[in-house]
Amino acid sequence: MRGKSQIARSYLCVFLLPLFAAALAYAGPAVVGLVAGSTNASVGGTMILPNTTLFSGDSLQVNDGVAVVALGGTSRMIFGSNTVASFQRDSDEVTVLLRQGEVSLFHAENTVLVRVKVDDISVVPVSGFRTLGEVAAGNGEVTVTAKDGRLRVESNGRR
Repeated sequence: MRGKSQIARSYLCVFLLPLFAAALAYAGPAVVGLVAGSTNASVGGTMILPNTTLFSGDSLQVNDGVAVVALGGTSRMIFGSNTVASFQRDSDEVTVLLRQGEVSLFHAENTVLVRVKVDDISVVPVSGFRTLGEVAAGNGEVTVTAKDGRLRVESNGRR
């Protein structure tokens, strides 16, 4: 009888351990993306290397260099020199809070929504379009350029 009890406990552990690990993974910070490459860039003051995972709440600073971040399978963002940004991940979108500098974004159709926010201004790719665009912030001004596809600019919920 004791042997059956140990086997039952072993099976219980085998089935419950993955569920427990998954619960812990979801309880931690949400993954935003992966650094594909960078030069003179840091997260939280620590220089970043390729394949560094970015999490919700991370703050990116690019000095005299560049950082390329992959979001999901097909979207990419390129952060230029003198850029400071942080990241937020919700269940259905990634938000980049751009404090200064510039970011180029490539957003493929039907992927996780990407939003770039500068103060009360939000820039969002229009769904149904493959989008390539840029958002720059500095000296109290925000510049938005759509090179391919469409970008929607919102301020305080207004389009």
